[in-house]
Amino acid sequence: MCEIEENLIDPRECRFRIDKPTRRLADKLLSKSGDEDYKQRLRSVMEEDESNKQMMDYESLTELHKCLQKLDNSYNLFFYQLMDKCKRILPESRKNPELEKRLRKLKFQESQKIYNKMTNDVAPKRREMISVKEEVTNIKPVLIALINALLVIGATFAFLYKVVEWSLPVPNVSAPIQQVLSALLGSFVVATAELYFFVRIM
Repeated sequence: MCEIEENLIDPRECRFRIDKPTRRLADKLLSKSGDEDYKQRLRSVMEEDESNKQMMDYESLTELHKCLQKLDNSYNLFFYQLMDKCKRILPESRKNPELEKRLRKLKFQESQKIYNKMTNDVAPKRREMISVKEEVTNIKPVLIALINALLVIGATFAFLYKVVEWSLPVPNVSAPIQQVLSALLGSFVVATAELYFFVRIM
């Protein structure tokens, strides 16, 4: 519970005591040659730290991080990593601790609402993309079955048309009509069968 409450506190309200390796690095950089402007800024931060019993506020810690990055090319810690290495000194209790606790909880809830709103804006788009993909996946077998049925009906018509033509010993005037009617009849039977199986699939 204490850890949760500590995490709810705005770090800008805390003070920080930097660790020994960071302090040694700062002293080392002050004694080396480098960007004089950043060295002066680093010196000011460290002097302020000494005058405040080796404690610095959030803004000073931010300034320290900028100076370390500028003066030491091998320094690759992110600011949050530097902050985690420091000892965090919580602000002194105020007149109404219960009110402070409620305020921290409200801040946390507000941050959570903002985060939820951001994620909810993304979620509908993702759901829409998934829905379109599912529709395409569902309709694909239907299209394949429909194309297959049309090809079978067309092939049946062509086959029966030629069969009737080849079965007639002597061509006559009524032959084309017989061919077309036979082909249509056979195609109708095949189409009815295809429709039956198509409906069963659906």
